[in-house]
Amino acid sequence: FEGGTPATSTEQNPIITYDIPGTYSVSLTIMKEGEEITLEKENYIEVAEKIKTAFTVNANSSPTIIEGSTITFNDESTGNPTNWQWFFEGGTPATSTEQNPTITYATPGIYNVQLKSSNDVHADSLLKEDFITVRSAFEAQFEADTTFVLEGREVKFTDNSTGEPTSWDWTFEGGTPESSTEQNPTVTYATAGNYNVSLKITKGNEQKTEEKTNYINVFQQVAAQFEADTTRIVEREFMSFEDNSIGEPTSWEWNFEGGDPETSTEQNPMVSYQSPGTYNVRLIVRNRVSSDTLEKAGYVTILDKVVASFLPTNTSVTENNAITFNDNSAGEPTSWEWTFEGGNPATSTEQNPQVTYATSGIYDVTLRVSNEFQSDIIQRNEYISVLEKSLVASYTLDNGSAIDEGDIGGFNGALNGPTAVPDRNAVANSALSFDGVNDRVETSNLIDDNLKAGASFAAWIYVSNLSSSRTIISNYNGTGAPGDCNERIGFNFRVLNDGKLNVAYITDGNDRVGRLSSVGDISINTWYHVVGTWDGNFSSSGFKLYIDGVQKDIADDKIGNICGIYMRESVQPFFIGDALCSTGFCAPFSGVVDEVKIYNYPLTENEIQTLSGL
Repeated sequence: FEGGTPATSTEQNPIITYDIPGTYSVSLTIMKEGEEITLEKENYIEVAEKIKTAFTVNANSSPTIIEGSTITFNDESTGNPTNWQWFFEGGTPATSTEQNPTITYATPGIYNVQLKSSNDVHADSLLKEDFITVRSAFEAQFEADTTFVLEGREVKFTDNSTGEPTSWDWTFEGGTPESSTEQNPTVTYATAGNYNVSLKITKGNEQKTEEKTNYINVFQQVAAQFEADTTRIVEREFMSFEDNSIGEPTSWEWNFEGGDPETSTEQNPMVSYQSPGTYNVRLIVRNRVSSDTLEKAGYVTILDKVVASFLPTNTSVTENNAITFNDNSAGEPTSWEWTFEGGNPATSTEQNPQVTYATSGIYDVTLRVSNEFQSDIIQRNEYISVLEKSLVASYTLDNGSAIDEGDIGGFNGALNGPTAVPDRNAVANSALSFDGVNDRVETSNLIDDNLKAGASFAAWIYVSNLSSSRTIISNYNGTGAPGDCNERIGFNFRVLNDGKLNVAYITDGNDRVGRLSSVGDISINTWYHVVGTWDGNFSSSGFKLYIDGVQKDIADDKIGNICGIYMRESVQPFFIGDALCSTGFCAPFSGVVDEVKIYNYPLTENEIQTLSGL
């Protein structure tokens, strides 16, 4: 059953449901003793769209008319109805089969209108109760410029009566004046309350009256007032606030600086505070016509609770490098007792000690903090990762290949287009030339977490075209989520089209952190030795750039939010000579690349100068 539910059946006489309008085929296969016959009827079932009845009055008409007037009704039904059956309570004619009939109403009243629309396969009906209002040719009608007013304020009344009355007799309960014979009087209300208004009109021997009950609502000016059951608590405890405002407010807007919740619209909320301190409380109260604000500065005091916490400058280092541990404890501790497994020193009483790790491994850190009243301890197991310094990957790019000769191994590259050419010393087949279109080298394995403690990217480059950005080394993740602190990210080491050298970690949302050199530092048709380093810190200042052994970084390259425990490489392999973006390869190198090296720590200036031949 094309388009049907179920789409197939083994019943002899099935029942099928069709949910989507259209024309559908049906096929039946019958079988007996090994024989089978199939009958197919194309476009056999026609499913029409369901009718949904709708109607309005003509754009030049209104549901409110004077007796004896006409009104045009417009059918706006969907589903292609072909028949219409109208029912007009109080109208002439009382029924109609026209699509857009015009009806006359002779008698004042409020009337229903119903439309039933149909076609050969479906029907629908809509009843609008009290839809048409027919006024008398002589009828009292009025309105006020506002029905909600503050004590002592004026209200202006406008006569909207029909039939050209000659006199008006107003009565204003609670108003000044209490009555008026003006056509459009102005009245003052001095006391809060809900008041009736009536208007009697006269013309010759005719009189009509309209009275509106509780039409004018007069409010007192609100004045915000509140108290708390206590103003001093320990963090994470609750305090209750009581609204004592006058003027019968109908809404409350609380703001609790430092509180949870921070805001509330309850009349009498309960609030907890997560952090010690002194906080303001503000209340705005409103009724229909006025508002008032009360703010009590320093009203709430949250007492300290000692909670041990710390944050290191990094959780991963290479051997013989130092980490600074920053005390982040709450409650104003006055003493600190640190224990550093595998560290030097092994213990410390400084608030923010610096510790050196000489031997690779994974180590615990413990901190006990205290003051004269209380103490707390935190232990983070297997928290510090100390890595051996290594040349993670190294490529001479000789003889048209990309064999990895690094300390770890396993990152051999496959050539996709580059060709062997002489290097900077004119040694034949000792470098790779990239065409700036499709050429690249793709590694065989993910570099994964080998660079979490720091990194250096080094290469000799000869750029022949700078019409766009030119990638030297990259494993930029073109499918990651921007701004996600748990998303793996990738590195880019490249030359921008304005000749800037750039090293950065980057997500596919273009959130990134890194450094830039000056415009024109890299020119075409010139050999350069370039290095980009990262020291493991999560800021642009942790990155450096070197050109021919000289530090050249001058500007931060930071956009959006890069965060995480450490810089994790993306799930993409890394590439030499191109970067993989979300839309495909996006920044091909144009020129020659040689002597590519990747380290798991930031090279020193002396090491960089040695690499560059200085």
